[in-house]
Amino acid sequence: MDEVSLNTEPVGDDDADGFEIEGDCGMTEYVGQTGIIQGENPLPPAVGMEFDSYDDVYYFYNCYAKEQGFGVRVSNTWYRKSKERYRGKLSCSSAGFKKKSEANRPRPETRTGCPAMIKFRLMDNRRWRIIEVELEHNHLISRSSGKFYKSHKSVGLGTKRTLQVDGLEETQKIRLFRTVIVDAEANGSIDVDVQESGSSVDYSNQLKLKEGDAQAVQNFFCRLQMLDPNFFYVVDLNEKGCLRNLFWADARSRVAYSYFGDVVSIDTTCLTDKYEVPLVLFIGVNHHGQSVLLGCGLLAAQTIESYTWFFRAWLTCMLGRPPQAIITDQCGILQTAIADVFPRASHCLYLSHIMQKVPEKLGGLFEYEAINLALSRAVYHSVKTEEFEAAWEDMVQRHGIRDHKWLQALYEDRKRWVPAYVKELFLAGMFPFQPSEAVSSFFEVYLEKQTPLKEFLDKYDQALQTHYQLEALADLDSRNSSFMLNSRCYFELQLSKLYTNDILQKFKKEVEGMNFCISTRQLNVDGPIVTYIVKEQIDELRREARDYEVFYNPSEMEVLCVCGVYNFRGYLCRHSLSVLNQNVMEEIPPHYILSRWRKDINRNYILDHSFSGIDVNNPVHRYDHLYKCIVQVVEEGRKSEERYKAALQSLDEILNKLRLMEEEDEQMVLEYRDRERDMKFKAFLTENGVNLLEKRFLPALDKMGKICHLYFTRDHAFFLHNLLNGDGIQSVAQFRKEALFDDYRISSQNEDRIAFAIDVSLFHRALRSSVSICTEFGGGSTENNRLQINNPRCTNLKTLSRAQLLELQTSLDMAQDLPQTLVQIPDLNQLQNFMDRMKHVGELLNVSISKYGDLHIQISTTLITLGAEFRKLLVIGDKADAPAEDANLSPQSRSSRAILRGDAKCVQVSVKHFAKSLQYHLAKPDCAFYGIAPQDACLIVIFQFFIPGSRQMDKSISLHCRLPVLDPGSS
Repeated sequence: MDEVSLNTEPVGDDDADGFEIEGDCGMTEYVGQTGIIQGENPLPPAVGMEFDSYDDVYYFYNCYAKEQGFGVRVSNTWYRKSKERYRGKLSCSSAGFKKKSEANRPRPETRTGCPAMIKFRLMDNRRWRIIEVELEHNHLISRSSGKFYKSHKSVGLGTKRTLQVDGLEETQKIRLFRTVIVDAEANGSIDVDVQESGSSVDYSNQLKLKEGDAQAVQNFFCRLQMLDPNFFYVVDLNEKGCLRNLFWADARSRVAYSYFGDVVSIDTTCLTDKYEVPLVLFIGVNHHGQSVLLGCGLLAAQTIESYTWFFRAWLTCMLGRPPQAIITDQCGILQTAIADVFPRASHCLYLSHIMQKVPEKLGGLFEYEAINLALSRAVYHSVKTEEFEAAWEDMVQRHGIRDHKWLQALYEDRKRWVPAYVKELFLAGMFPFQPSEAVSSFFEVYLEKQTPLKEFLDKYDQALQTHYQLEALADLDSRNSSFMLNSRCYFELQLSKLYTNDILQKFKKEVEGMNFCISTRQLNVDGPIVTYIVKEQIDELRREARDYEVFYNPSEMEVLCVCGVYNFRGYLCRHSLSVLNQNVMEEIPPHYILSRWRKDINRNYILDHSFSGIDVNNPVHRYDHLYKCIVQVVEEGRKSEERYKAALQSLDEILNKLRLMEEEDEQMVLEYRDRERDMKFKAFLTENGVNLLEKRFLPALDKMGKICHLYFTRDHAFFLHNLLNGDGIQSVAQFRKEALFDDYRISSQNEDRIAFAIDVSLFHRALRSSVSICTEFGGGSTENNRLQINNPRCTNLKTLSRAQLLELQTSLDMAQDLPQTLVQIPDLNQLQNFMDRMKHVGELLNVSISKYGDLHIQISTTLITLGAEFRKLLVIGDKADAPAEDANLSPQSRSSRAILRGDAKCVQVSVKHFAKSLQYHLAKPDCAFYGIAPQDACLIVIFQFFIPGSRQMDKSISLHCRLPVLDPGSS
């Protein structure tokens, strides 16, 4: 469970940041409508709590002690010369030890030297602040024993007020205190007043909870936390300690955001329409076009502060990854908060909600029907922005409504809701842009305007399970049933193998719409761009038709229609399909096939526990994670003397290792400086380059071997393994300079080529450190935050000589030779699973590859033979048709016959080498090709990467490895 407190208005001695995260501070009790703590246990003491008087501190700590089951005594009180108290310490009654007595029958020792205590002092603002807290006791405590302690008989030192916490009037006696969150670095705090429970309540600054609602919320969170260890929630309290805002998200929502987080809508209907439950939702859309919950919460009011807190809480839950586009209702407060928290996201307004307000806003105008018709035509029938501007101008001028305030506000926001403007953004079907389309609420069946909070929380799980079941049924239907094709269109047949049935059903309307595109003619040619005019029949009875411009680039296989359907819905429109069809394109280009609609992707809604949701690039997250781990070590180490010694020894070893790493980094600088005069190299890593190296390629390269060669030329950067040694796996990772760098400069006496021997793990660590420094201290423009590599000295670089450089280039040229036949493995997971099971069976692996598209791998020992076969794979290079008589043969027989015919090759490689090559899955390749080099010299694996969001090969990146052959030609 993640527990976070966020505060948007810190007030304290220093100017603290408005967004704070305090990992160990949370409410132990929730506050009801009357502003009184509901239940018996007060808040535990925490550093930063403030009180009006010394007696109030004692009263509070004594209440806490009564609930926990221990007594309180005053250990120390410090006085000034004026006899004014300025500091105090309250301890458990078992603290310290009694003085030794020389009496004949001394009383038995009852104290244990208990460390539990609080220290507090008088601040400049004349309030008493807790400055140190120890909650752990070294003896057993029991709640039932509270009445036996002397301190519980009275409340204060001088007030003599009775502490009646057992009676029926308990809630009228307990004072309300709030934990003050103190920023450890800025020393900022929230100054909270202590208030008697009988004061008036400001409902505009707290949730309107009815009796039992606070307990229902607590039970709700506890239940979800028990069911889901990664359940995330945040509580926001007002200055009186009452609930103001809540946010929560389960693990499924957090994982779903990683799949469908490109476009997010924020549903504030319950808040704006004054529902009993002031619910605000983050909604996405899944691969079936169904709504998916990405987080939700309760807000006290529609204020910038509440929305800002809520959005920051959600962004924290999603590890700081904002969406590309956000869709909301029209609201100035919302727009301000979104611009503050999501400055890079495109903000759109729901067109359907705006059009629903037309009768309310314009119904009283003269000629309302004509105005409504003119507005609808301007909005829905304008394909280009010029058309909308002309139609709008004609409407306001014709009807004299130019000064209407609501229309003026709409016009100012036109780029957020008018389809002619919004079509430039990808919106994944979440933006209804036709009059017949509308948006439904996620909890529509389960939440009505008068539904009480407790009833909604009881139905919450049922609502989620309904959505989960609908998605599971749609998955099952898409994978196990064939879609009924009513046309012979190649495009529909292509997508029926890839997309879910729901998306295919929507795409089918575009295929059918091609029949209404009565003509497609070429208008002009501008360089590589060909412009077509597609005439679509709008109304068959009235014989109305409309022309649509479609731009087509045959060399890049790119097509763009002015209607904008692709960005609105995520698939090509009828006009674009007509142009592709006219150009004899039998398939939709791969970059228009979106992974978010595919049915063959296994979406596992389980949160990755490798870092427990920690973003290792964030120094705050690293600190929090390390701190929690160290606390666990402390807790285990204190249990016995042996564990204590073992923990100390382990911590010393860790510290020594970290210091050694620091010394190694310093030594690396000295080893490279003598060679700087022979060459010059300077480049700035782009953000994409940092992500490619740090998160994908360097972890994979590190698995190949500790040392590799970093090789720079005028146009490329290479990471090369074993090319000079010739032993083991050889690998080549090649990047165009634009894929990693900008402002790339290189100069040397070796035809502008430079090569180094580097330690991959040290290089990776140095890159992470540099990125952390840039992230933590780099503020300002993107230009100032670029990561610079300027004759890099941080990775124990050893420069290669001219002779070594020539040898490296020769080996690289030889390693670029391609096999005559390559077969594609689209899913490396199947191969990985096979090797995980088989790698302990034997040491040798037979690999045969045929021109028929068959890959056969086999491990044989004296006791057992195990193998796997991949058939009918995509073949690049020499290919042939498999003989029909081989269809019913065993894989071994098929492979043997293919080898005899000369249609296949077989080599024997090390199982360890083959398994090691699969470690390149860490680089996240989209597919892999396998082939056998000429003369059976080696087994070659080529990993292919696609341009994000498409299936078009990214030519700026290449990665392949060569596995040495142990016995060429054996079968």
